[in-house]
Amino acid sequence: MQIFNATPPADFPAQVIVAHDAKFAASHPNDVYWLRVKGDGADVRAHQLTGAIGPGHARQIARTMGFEPTHWTLPGDGRAYLF
Repeated sequence: MQIFNATPPADFPAQVIVAHDAKFAASHPNDVYWLRVKGDGADVRAHQLTGAIGPGHARQIARTMGFEPTHWTLPGDGRAYLF
């Protein structure tokens, strides 16, 4: 998976569930959601949340992986929504 190079706002949450765009989602229905985790400095890691059927379900999967995402967002939205 490639993450585009963009700088989010300074207050962007550290762990965010992200949905792929509709075109990708249509061709990869089991891989619609992924987790964006900010590390130290500019480090960002992506974790695929295979099988997730919505933001809430994606959050449950992320929790089983040891993460605690607090927000979710849509592609190109630029905002994070609190669960």
